[in-house]
Amino acid sequence: MHLYPAPTIAFCIGHNCESSDTQLRFPASSICQISGACYHSSSTVSGRAISRCWRAGAFTNPSVRFAKDNGADGAILAAPAYICAPEADIEQFFLDVADATDLPLGIYNNPPRVKTDLHWDQLLRIFKHPNYVVHKESTTRVGQVAQILAAQPDASVMCCDSPNLGLVIPTMSLGGHGTANMTGNLAPAELATISTPWRSYVEAEAFKKAYLGLLPLLHYTYSAINPVAVKSLMKAVGLPAGDLRRPLRGLEGDALEKGVRIVRDLGLDKRYGYRPGAASLRAA
Repeated sequence: MHLYPAPTIAFCIGHNCESSDTQLRFPASSICQISGACYHSSSTVSGRAISRCWRAGAFTNPSVRFAKDNGADGAILAAPAYICAPEADIEQFFLDVADATDLPLGIYNNPPRVKTDLHWDQLLRIFKHPNYVVHKESTTRVGQVAQILAAQPDASVMCCDSPNLGLVIPTMSLGGHGTANMTGNLAPAELATISTPWRSYVEAEAFKKAYLGLLPLLHYTYSAINPVAVKSLMKAVGLPAGDLRRPLRGLEGDALEKGVRIVRDLGLDKRYGYRPGAASLRAA
């Protein structure tokens, strides 16, 4: 098992401000998803350095090499978008990428975005490759999580925090290691609780309280195509979120005010010092 002493840390994947909380099973302090604009930075969480690297490119292998050359400790791969490749082709593609690098890798099974939906049999075959150490699941087939965890692959298993997909509860209750989430941009401590692996009734009870309490914000985060809702709300409460990529447009008016009310109702404005104002509501 790729289990190394490491604290639970937060890392970012992709270009959507998507944060992740998981118990890593490899000595990596950063994850890179091969998508988005070229970007590199470093920061510290819990005393450990975290480097982040994004790379846009038409070819995955050069992008993985770019990530490694620029200090990334790992890469999470999604199936190439738009082409809607058959699952068997993507399975072989992921194995070919793994054969071409020694960088620790992960798989992001994201059929809502790329159409390709890898079956658990295919995923478990891929996880036999020693380079694959992380899996993020975003399928609409909730039962897949149980099949993957039951097989006990030598990889950390996490999932999307969308309440519409409904993957968080089965993933964490059956032994999952964390979440790759959008909502943690606005409620980091709450998502850290939700993403803590269950080792006793204590973690399970804390999960239940945090998850049910945060449901309004979880649903709001996924009320529009990612990352529209979360970036709009982040800007409205004074967080640095950056602009959306065209042609996406930010939420405004009643739709944005709904998110601000949720932040206030949950007490997140007081907990984190958020200060939404009329100007930010118009500008988001």
